[in-house]
Amino acid sequence: NALYGFREECTRRCTEGALVWHAVNSVFEYLPVAALIDSAALCLHGGLGLSLHSLDQLKGLPRPAKVDMRATRGVGRLLNDILWSDPTDSDCLEGVLPNARGPNTVQFGPDRVRAFCDANGLKLVIRAHQCVNDGFEYFAQGRLLTLFSASDYGGKTTNDGAMLVINRDLHVLP
Repeated sequence: NALYGFREECTRRCTEGALVWHAVNSVFEYLPVAALIDSAALCLHGGLGLSLHSLDQLKGLPRPAKVDMRATRGVGRLLNDILWSDPTDSDCLEGVLPNARGPNTVQFGPDRVRAFCDANGLKLVIRAHQCVNDGFEYFAQGRLLTLFSASDYGGKTTNDGAMLVINRDLHVLP
């Protein structure tokens, strides 16, 4: 979050900005990285990446969860995938590909989404992390939904923001 201006904003807005930034990041290390809605929809920040295959992997994540963008194996790799991976640019690009976001981040194809949902009995994966023009965007033939709530992101885009309503019958309405 330092790369995208959060640390700078803390120091600009708060007298003890550096301490605030460190404190907020300490809290982040204890927050859940995913949520399961009625055993049917998985919500997470980034995506499936290369290493997430089962819901049990999410249950076993240690706390505090230390993020290390250099990690290429184990829990560090899993956290990077959950937090920073993105779907490929179209439903036609399958597999796991390098991500322009940087080293140790990947893009995952619709085949990964289908396989993950089928293996875990899920209808949908809901993610954020990526600015999309209409505030929401479906992928993998509707099995993955990117939801982005910040309109005019960073004052540099003209994207819409969106929210999601999920009713008792698990109908999803962006």
